[in-house]
Amino acid sequence: MRKAILAIALLPLLLVAQAFGQSASTIGGTVMDTSQAVLPGANITATNTQTGVVSKTVANNAGIYNFPSLQPGVYQVVAEMNGFQTANKTDVKLGLGSQVRLNFELVVAGVETEVEVFTSAENLMLESGSSTGTVLQQESVTELPLASNDVMDLINVMGGVVKAEDPIFQNNTQTFAGVAAGNINIQRDGITVNEVRYNSGIVSPIRINQEMVGEFKMVLSPVDAEMGRGAGQVQILTKSGANAFHGSGVWNIQNTALDAVEWYKKRNGESTDWRNLNNYTLSASGPIIKNRTFFFATWDQQIVRSKAVANPRVLTDCARKGIFRYLDGWVNTANNPELFVQEYGTTPTRNVVNADGTPIYDYTYTGGDLKDETVTSELRYESVFGQLTNEARAQIAADPLNCSQFNFSATNTGVVPDTAWDQYRNGYDASGYIERFTDMMPRANAFDTGDGFNVASHKWTRVLHGSDTVFGSGEDNERKSITMKIDHNINNAHRASGTYTYESDYGEDAYATWPNGYGGAVDRNPQSFTISLTSTLRPTLLNEFRFGLSRTRTHTREALTNPKNGDKMREILDYLMPTTAENFPNYTGYPLVIGAGSGSMEFATDTMNWFFQSSSSHPYGSRGNLPTTWGGVDPRWSFSDTLTWMRGAHSLKGGFEYRQAKSWQENNGAGGFVNSANTFPSVRGGTINTSAYEPGTFSSLAEGSWEGMAGLDDSSVTGSYPNAYALLTYFAGSVGNIRQYFYANSAEDLTWNDPSQGELNQIVDLRNREFSFFFKDDWKVNNSLTLNLGFRYEYYGIPWENSGMTAALAGGSSSLWGISGGDFSTWMPADPAAQQEGDLTAYQFVGPNSPNPDISPWNKDQNNFAPHVGFAWQLPWFGKGKTTLRGGYSV
Repeated sequence: MRKAILAIALLPLLLVAQAFGQSASTIGGTVMDTSQAVLPGANITATNTQTGVVSKTVANNAGIYNFPSLQPGVYQVVAEMNGFQTANKTDVKLGLGSQVRLNFELVVAGVETEVEVFTSAENLMLESGSSTGTVLQQESVTELPLASNDVMDLINVMGGVVKAEDPIFQNNTQTFAGVAAGNINIQRDGITVNEVRYNSGIVSPIRINQEMVGEFKMVLSPVDAEMGRGAGQVQILTKSGANAFHGSGVWNIQNTALDAVEWYKKRNGESTDWRNLNNYTLSASGPIIKNRTFFFATWDQQIVRSKAVANPRVLTDCARKGIFRYLDGWVNTANNPELFVQEYGTTPTRNVVNADGTPIYDYTYTGGDLKDETVTSELRYESVFGQLTNEARAQIAADPLNCSQFNFSATNTGVVPDTAWDQYRNGYDASGYIERFTDMMPRANAFDTGDGFNVASHKWTRVLHGSDTVFGSGEDNERKSITMKIDHNINNAHRASGTYTYESDYGEDAYATWPNGYGGAVDRNPQSFTISLTSTLRPTLLNEFRFGLSRTRTHTREALTNPKNGDKMREILDYLMPTTAENFPNYTGYPLVIGAGSGSMEFATDTMNWFFQSSSSHPYGSRGNLPTTWGGVDPRWSFSDTLTWMRGAHSLKGGFEYRQAKSWQENNGAGGFVNSANTFPSVRGGTINTSAYEPGTFSSLAEGSWEGMAGLDDSSVTGSYPNAYALLTYFAGSVGNIRQYFYANSAEDLTWNDPSQGELNQIVDLRNREFSFFFKDDWKVNNSLTLNLGFRYEYYGIPWENSGMTAALAGGSSSLWGISGGDFSTWMPADPAAQQEGDLTAYQFVGPNSPNPDISPWNKDQNNFAPHVGFAWQLPWFGKGKTTLRGGYSV
């Protein structure tokens, strides 16, 4: 029994990197004449060549103009003033959050002439921000070959990134310009989309397919007060529609028939497991109202099938009837040249069966005193219940390979009365479970595992419909995803945009180990929603509001709660052990998972230990542990607003963001690789206390009766003999342990849950609030130098468990010293008289809804101020506008 208390260590899982939305871009610069005198009052027009949306502004008294918020895209920018030739710059590409400096030099026009000067900005270095990074435009993202169709995989091929070796359990070891993956903010359309609960590396819960992306940007060295933490950013812009209709379709086929065989497999003559993956994406975009309202939509679906050989241990035909077979003088091993062989000693060991399970009677020694000599062994057999009757022995002798003539049953095992080897384990279990379980067990068809004679395997081909993890990375899942985006220009002063993505993922987990069994699943439903409103309040004053929700629902399900086969799994468990009131007066309404046997004869779900993972063999699917169902919903709401004011050579910008995160999780057990437990009981075979004879040994009667068994003598209880006893524990239904998970769900009521009343799921409701604000000044010192000055403040609230189950040390961190009291200066003093006495270390519930609502696990951190200083200088050498030097400092 276990009492679940929320540990303080779980609380920081809600703390993830944050950043203000920077999906909009800016263009600014200086308008001058050929003498470098500024031209106040010049008219500047920026036209998005894809959507036709036109934005206008006027140069101020310093000759400086600014477009503080433009949608990313390709622009044509025109500068006009009476008496001067019109200057027209084309191919001005604005990426996600771009800060572009675009200066104009107007030439005096002749009398009654109208001249336009066209200049392409395609090859100019226009960025005036201090941050550095890598940008991939829409065309590059679409054209790059990506087998996974996940744009996040592009990060691994970019400079400054160290790839994680294991994309599942070690994805958080990935580094980004030396920064740990957990400190990298992933932003899509201005809102953070990192996992809320898990530190899963630089991964988006939603699969970002290539057709979805308008721009992909990595900011390696952010020097900008608008960006949170300054540790690194991944910024993704969802594609937008334009005035022209566009559509695309992509079909990605992956099949082992098209794959090269890995070198080591080819060298060893191994084949690759069959796999067939089909992923298709359909996209469409265009105008709803020309020059005003645009749409983009994409559908992504992945269909996966894979095959792999499963090889669970099963009893051979004779062993299914309680008959243990062995070659006299040898310990049995299977038909596998890699298995251990020992020719001499008290427990000589060798392969005893051919590939078809027939005995290998003759053996030629390869070394020692008997080298090159051949000996012939006799196949022997005994019942694990006691001495065989003459009739039973004759029936076995008629077919010692399969025991097909052995017609005795669970009620009459074919042994002489009162000859049981173990007085407590002297027949089939009385419940009938073992008889039903054995009848359901698949037949042995391969003899390269176990000991060949009594335990072999049932090889079968398992077909999987995708696999997945709670992080959504490292596996090929079955996926359906839809993304929609609307951009609407309300009028010349107001623009709105909204994006919504919903994804449904399914993958198999806790795989079926028997062909007539069932497995578990992982299902995920990540989704995100963003809406923004950009308003030009005055020609020099701009406001941007953004609301976003990033939400992931994830569940890892055992076979009983798998929506595809849970009812069928329950039927099997109820058949094996009916939990009726007659059988269990105090226990009804939910199933039992029983793993019978022990040692080499164990047929259970949880066969993994700390040292190795053995093959599970049970109709209840497993990967070697007892699976549990756990998961929940992790939403993050964010509200942000920024205000930009242009005054003279300064572009002043300030804003705030409020975020509220929640992680509501449920589980029906203590999941783990070993010793896991469920809220329904699980029974595992073996022995608890010693019987009349030590567990794992037979009586002296057995020692004198099992003729020729290697290791069976007065001084040794090794060899084949523990395996025979393990088979007895299986048939007798001997119990080794019973595990069941109990929990408390309230700080006010610490009584155990009552599974019989349907209390099967422990609830953990983690919550957290965050707030930040910033102020910055992009100061255009002159027409080639821009200073980026600013500061940022961040507050991370202390997470809490909403039912009041936040645990903390009673008395604070000093209570860690426990009964010894004091601190390092007084701990274990040389003079015993100086020893301080304290209290035993104890925990208490703290925070909201707890008995101690005014106590927090730790003190609030309220001094997170960070300065940001940077510059961008367009060098006058190497060609005008061709070279930009950037630098900066931030905390």
